[in-house]
Amino acid sequence: MTLLDPHRDRTLYTRALTPPPDCRFDCAVALTYSLNLDMLLAVPLHLLLHAGDRPDSELLADPVALLYGLRQTTDRITIFHQRGGIHPPRRSNILYSMLEDSLYAAAPRGGGIFHPKVWVLRFVSADDGNADGGAGRLVRLAVMSRNLTGDHSWDVSVMAQGHPRGDAVPENAELVALLHALPDMSPALPKARAAQVAKLAIDVEHTVWELPGHVDAFVLHAIGPGLKEWRPPRSRRLVVMSPFCTPNALFEMARGSDSPPTLVSRPEELTRIHHQAPAAMDRFERCLVLGELLDDSLHAKVYLCEVAGQTRLFVGSINATHHGSGAVEVMAELVGRPETLGTAETLLGEDGLGTLLEDFVPPDGPGPDPVLDRNKRILEDACGTVAAADLRLICHRGDGDGGSPWHLRLRSASSIDLSSDLEVGVWPITLPRNRVADGRPLLNGGEIAFVPMDIAQVTRFVAFSIDFRKKDPEVAPEVFVLCVPIDGLPVRERNDEIAGRIVRNQRGFLRYLLFLLGAFDTGAPRDGGETINGDSGAGAGGSDFGSLPLLEEMTRAYCRDPARLDTVRRLIQHLRESDLARDADDIVPDEFMQLWDTFEAALRAYP
Repeated sequence: MTLLDPHRDRTLYTRALTPPPDCRFDCAVALTYSLNLDMLLAVPLHLLLHAGDRPDSELLADPVALLYGLRQTTDRITIFHQRGGIHPPRRSNILYSMLEDSLYAAAPRGGGIFHPKVWVLRFVSADDGNADGGAGRLVRLAVMSRNLTGDHSWDVSVMAQGHPRGDAVPENAELVALLHALPDMSPALPKARAAQVAKLAIDVEHTVWELPGHVDAFVLHAIGPGLKEWRPPRSRRLVVMSPFCTPNALFEMARGSDSPPTLVSRPEELTRIHHQAPAAMDRFERCLVLGELLDDSLHAKVYLCEVAGQTRLFVGSINATHHGSGAVEVMAELVGRPETLGTAETLLGEDGLGTLLEDFVPPDGPGPDPVLDRNKRILEDACGTVAAADLRLICHRGDGDGGSPWHLRLRSASSIDLSSDLEVGVWPITLPRNRVADGRPLLNGGEIAFVPMDIAQVTRFVAFSIDFRKKDPEVAPEVFVLCVPIDGLPVRERNDEIAGRIVRNQRGFLRYLLFLLGAFDTGAPRDGGETINGDSGAGAGGSDFGSLPLLEEMTRAYCRDPARLDTVRRLIQHLRESDLARDADDIVPDEFMQLWDTFEAALRAYP
């Protein structure tokens, strides 16, 4: 188990996503409640380029590398998330649209919450790429309390890996059942992706995890509709660490411990329970919070149970709230001897979390404002209503030649039941937020027409802002993003146009070419010319063509993987046929075209 320091630890991007030595990334499935598109943009670079500890801000400032990573991985990464759980990005970026086919909202049976935080990744041998034999495949699992966001909170993570082989492993059965159930929760999931998830589930079913010496057993628990309920086992001692709590759940957990347990939570949560149901807290021997000198919130979910001479440690996504509520959750259980895996004393002692925690002292004054809580719930419920609506985008090119703007409309198949006290703003995330449109027509089953845009800005990602007409300064608007089905979008043409805008001068073209050929350049963009939104090129000045090993790399690609050269052909063709054609000669060096003609002739003769 690893406690994730919000300022220093980036386990999700380094340890979990970096391929092992002599292996390459094959495919991944991620389960998360919420996600941030900027965080997701950086994932391919960790999977492909071994970006290590390079800060995400540096990775996101290199659009040529981002473009390469997205084009190479998005058909092999499938991310399931809570409907309405996509956070709005800080700024517009045409590259976000290339994430569309990787994201799928999951709706559990009965309208419950999709709340797990899990990554399952498969890596294959880099030597021959043979993924058929178990020895050539490695499955990595990360069970966390952290969502795929940039949230600065204290979280917790458990990671394991192993090779699929032999008989099914009973301890993995519940996670396997959840993976197989995902297509039913996401009806829009294409058959090819569903098959990819199913194959990965079969690998998980047969994987024996490589465990450290102090862990005797490792069991995966999947909770939710069609799966099972979960609560900590009856124990001699119990420590509950949860950022969110409800009195009923605390009463129930305290009854399951032979001695008064310990609770670690957020001060605002304990303050609320102190005013609403103080008897629930009285059942706990100690109630602890992060020290005042730590500015960040607690988000970790941990349950330590001392049971019959063993320590059973549960880590994952379940809060100490209500059980059996229809939420989908995942927990990893580690079992070991108290002297090696730890006890309540060691977890909360000076060698554990003791130096970070202090006793909770109820503040003076009144409790939480019930009107404020009610208004927050109204906005949250409105978000859920809009997120569940049957929305669809329609796009078409305007009258005129190929340079005409595109028109995008958002339509609701039926009325949306929302209070007249609320206002709704809507905008495609590739446009600045000041292009927001009034969303009220959607509520009556109507449609919204956005401002004309070019093909690179057409996107399925639509942002919504919901607020009270009479603003409450204490309640922030709820803002979220939906990936909406679309009609009339030529996806390949759109994506080629995005590529042309990112690769818009000779240096950008040559760097992207080296990525395509497998000669990775993981350094920061030179000359400060690249920007995240593609508004400037990949560096000014000369192309450095003569200093690049293009002949060697192209020859290697021709011999080993001619498909890489076909991708190069498509890029050159787009640059010469699109709106960028007038600049194509400045983007593609003459020396390269002379070299390319030779390879293109060879490709035409390729059997």
